Amino acid sequence: MQALAELESQSKELSSAIDNLIAHCQRAQLYANGTVHGKPPQVIPHGAPAEVHRARESVLAIISRLQVMLAGPNDFLKQLASQVSRQFFFSLSRGLALFHDVFSEQNQPAD
Repeated sequence: MQALAELESQSKELSSAIDNLIAHCQRAQLYANGTVHGKPPQVIPHGAPAEVHRARESVLAIISRLQVMLAGPNDFLKQLASQVSRQFFFSLSRGLALFHDVFSEQNQPAD
């Protein structure tokens, strides 16, 4: 029963944090309009005021706590595998780009 009470508490905290984030975005006149290339709009741009970013971080922290509460061992392993594979492919793509740049420079005709 304690776990359900904690879940309810986190749910209320998340709702309050989202309301707070929305209020900060409205005060800063940050409005997300439409989609860009089929992706949802970025709600909080990089130049947003610090209080907006703090409110965003609060929402994300509560979401993380909820994920920990709700996730099982398989979910944890899936998330870990996903992070590792993303990092691997990011590193691989950077390495290939670097290789391409070096190879292209070596095969340029001398002036």
